[in-house]
Amino acid sequence: KLTDFGSNSKKKYLSSLIGKELPAIVEKRRNPDLRVVTNNFIHVKITNSSDFAKKDLGGKRITVKITELCNNFSQTEAPEALGTIIYENQ
Repeated sequence: KLTDFGSNSKKKYLSSLIGKELPAIVEKRRNPDLRVVTNNFIHVKITNSSDFAKKDLGGKRITVKITELCNNFSQTEAPEALGTIIYENQ
């Protein structure tokens, strides 16, 4: 099936990003979750967001390290990966 091929290709690509540091932009905070979008349009849920809870990072440029894939990465609006903020870009 074409959809299986696309899903497997995306998973393979996302897997290749684990451990990589990527530039990203912080989205508006949703509930307690902090999400970012990388320069190659990967949506990442931040797992160390409590470290940045008091900061308004919406729209800020940061660097994120991809730590693992999300199980539901093929669903609309779901993050494709989990990651941690390495540092805020100035």
